[in-house]
Formats: sequence, C-alpha cells, structure tokens
Amino acid sequence: MANVVLLDTNLLILFAVGLLSPGNIRKHKRLEKYDETDFELLKQVLSTSNGLLFTPSVLAETSNLSRQVSEPLRTQIAQSLATLIANAGEEYVESRSVVITPDYLNFGLTDAVLLYLAKPGVALLTDDHRLYAAAVGRGHEALNFAHLRLLRKDFQ
Repeated sequence: MANVVLLDTNLLILFAVGLLSPGNIRKHKRLEKYDETDFELLKQVLSTSNGLLFTPSVLAETSNLSRQVSEPLRTQIAQSLATLIANAGEEYVESRSVVITPDYLNFGLTDAVLLYLAKPGVALLTDDHRLYAAAVGRGHEALNFAHLRLLRKDFQ
C-alpha cells in the first residue's frame, strides 16, 4: 500500500496504544477485540504506506475514546496520540459540506467525512464493514482490517 492512509477511529486507538506498548492493548476497554498480533499486523500494513491522513472528527473521537482508561495510562496514550498527530497530515472538511450528502444519514459525520476524502492516492483502512463496502463500491482503495485479521494463522 503506497498510498496515504485514512485510518478510522478504532484502528487509530489501536495504533496509538500499541506504539506506547503492545501489552497495554488488553488494558483498554475500547480494544477488547484486538490483541498484540493485531497491532503488529496494523503496524506492518502502515509501514508500506506513504503516511497517515487524519480528519479533525476522527482525531476528536479518538482522543475522547482513548481516554477511557485510568492514569497513568490515559496520559501516556494522549502523548502517543499527540506524536502521531504531529507527524501526520490532517485535512479539514466543513461539516456543512458533508451533512447534505446521503452518507451523513447512513454513516454519521465522521465516516461520511472519510468517504468524502477517499480519492486516488488516499486509501481507507477501517474495521467497519459497511464503511469499507461503501468505499470499495465507489471504486476507492480500501482495506478492511477484519479481512486482514482472518489471514492470521492464529485467528479464531
């Protein structure tokens, strides 16, 4: 994957927590379905990209949801996320441009913005099947992390 990657909220939380320490993944309630091997898989996929692209809505959701853990881990995750933000691209899309699209009603604001930004050179990486299917159905490059997880020999 040589494109820039739009990462959805759940995967960004996994990435920020895993970069801090993969052992912390099992400590975070938002990451119950993931493990350390999932983080390594995500890291491997992202290592072949040309960087990350975030939206303010994904960052706001990630910041809020990643805080659902006690200190000192809460602050450590915030610092890990801050480092990711400082080293990635960010693109703002006016909400009023998105709420007039059918995607807003079908997916909500954050995912509608991700679909809005999916374009040549930008790949969407998500664990949301509906969002993935919508992106692929429009001819956008997208990866469903759940599909990648199925390829793991140890995945049950």
